[in-house]
Amino acid sequence: MVTGTGDKITPLKTTAIKTKEELDAVFRAAAGEVTDSIHKPTHYTSFKIEPIYFIMQNELDFATGNVIKYTLRHRMKNGKEDLKKAIRYLEMIIDSEY
Repeated sequence: MVTGTGDKITPLKTTAIKTKEELDAVFRAAAGEVTDSIHKPTHYTSFKIEPIYFIMQNELDFATGNVIKYTLRHRMKNGKEDLKKAIRYLEMIIDSEY
């Protein structure tokens, strides 16, 4: 990730989040107030490992993370629409990598 003004671009310093507790702290700080429907939605927390933690811990790219997210939640949230979203991201991966 980069930031900058004009012609100068400066890389942003990033810090790896190593634990679930660290990630939870980031979410709490960003939101100001924690609400279960935002930070702990049941369509993600019903799994042994929440998709966001799996995605971040494995440093997956955006498209791959979305494939995982939409595939896992389809039965509990948006059904066929989520599967179509997952397919869209799979197609993007195929187009860009193969």
